[in-house]
Amino acid sequence: FNCSFKELFCLGPEEIFASLSDNFLVYSDLDSFPVYVFSSQRNNISIKLLSAAKLGKDNYLLGTLKGLWQLKDFEFQSFESTPEVLRTRINEIVQLGNWYVFATQGNGLVLWNMHDKLRVLSMSEGLASNNVEHLYVDSKDQIYACTKAGLTIVSMGENDNLIVRTYTTNHGLPSNDIYDVA
Repeated sequence: FNCSFKELFCLGPEEIFASLSDNFLVYSDLDSFPVYVFSSQRNNISIKLLSAAKLGKDNYLLGTLKGLWQLKDFEFQSFESTPEVLRTRINEIVQLGNWYVFATQGNGLVLWNMHDKLRVLSMSEGLASNNVEHLYVDSKDQIYACTKAGLTIVSMGENDNLIVRTYTTNHGLPSNDIYDVA
């Protein structure tokens, strides 16, 4: 089996998602055969996987060009209670405590506890851009939202209040095109 992976998503020491254009594979390790293969031709669904996060055993959130989907017990399905803001391109998903944080294309940064709490952070609340390319969470649980209009750092205060700081070339960055942080 020889192929070229477009992206790899490590979801822990024993699970790896490998994206191949409109298909993806789930591996327990890359030295073995995949434990699950999603084929857009076989499933009659064209899905481009951009990110993944684990919800539980054999239960995953999938960020795609078409929004949030779920892979549960290796059955591919749209997420039943998807908020409208997550029905657009999702570039990345990270977990932060009881929240899942979504980098969206057009709807900014979305925080959802998968039940009854939803927070949307957009340019009107201080986000550098509503098109978030990449997320990073540091050891202090600060969220770094990378955009092509600058870097936004978000932290949670008391009562889940969001503290937002945005940095651009006006603050000394050499460029507003931020693709990653280290």
